[in-house]
Amino acid sequence: HVGYRHFLTQGVQPVFPFGHGLSYTSFEYGPLSPSESAIAISDPAAASVLTLTLELRNAGSCDGSEVVQLYVASSRRSGGVHRPARELRAFRKVWLPRGESKTVRLDLDARAFAFYDTRAGGWRVEGGEYELVASASSEDVRSRAVVSVSSEGAAAPHEGAVAANPPYVEATDEVLGQMGLQVQPERSVRPFDRRTTVGEMGEEAGCCGKCLYSMLICGMPKATNPIEHRLRLEMTRTLPLEILFNFANGGAGCVVLPDWLLRGLLCCFNTCPF
Repeated sequence: HVGYRHFLTQGVQPVFPFGHGLSYTSFEYGPLSPSESAIAISDPAAASVLTLTLELRNAGSCDGSEVVQLYVASSRRSGGVHRPARELRAFRKVWLPRGESKTVRLDLDARAFAFYDTRAGGWRVEGGEYELVASASSEDVRSRAVVSVSSEGAAAPHEGAVAANPPYVEATDEVLGQMGLQVQPERSVRPFDRRTTVGEMGEEAGCCGKCLYSMLICGMPKATNPIEHRLRLEMTRTLPLEILFNFANGGAGCVVLPDWLLRGLLCCFNTCPF
């Protein structure tokens, strides 16, 4: 999952949730009322299967607009598919003078309850209870309702859909070979060359490499934020030596680390007995 779906499913609290907005006024949400408590869906492409209404009141001292957002949450994992905690399926922007109320109507089609079945190559609706959530943002829940859904049809394949592989495939050498792929063997660190990274130099190049690595890390400016400092450290560790020399020469505006010095260091690393 990405975006707000990931945040909701993993319990991450963003500073500004999806759908969040500021206003000079405030709004009160009434109960969320579905047109039916139980629906049957035979066609995952059906245009309209459920209507929901709620009373929205401008409770502040200014005229203003509110975006009523409707999220749908499945009560179970559908067909082995891990679905998000809830998904935005409808919304409506409403302008209200201060102190006034209005009935907001939101329509849901069958796709609001469906997920894409990769095995069948089409949309699938699985029966069960679904929670409907009226919110001012993905985190600001104002009203809830529950509807029971029964599905009378299988997945509706798209025209020209290609049969898909299972969602997860064990990436063995045989499977990769059938796909025309091959796992590249791990590159040997020795002999050291221009592509050797700073981290490999510090870990594998003996005393000479460890000394130079310590000098580089100690001379690196330390960020006040520990996370930023860790990122800088990891970026430095993954730099190839050739790129490190290029950065140093480019930052100084002249050649301060000549190429012969790099060749000499590599010769020293490759011949260092300890």
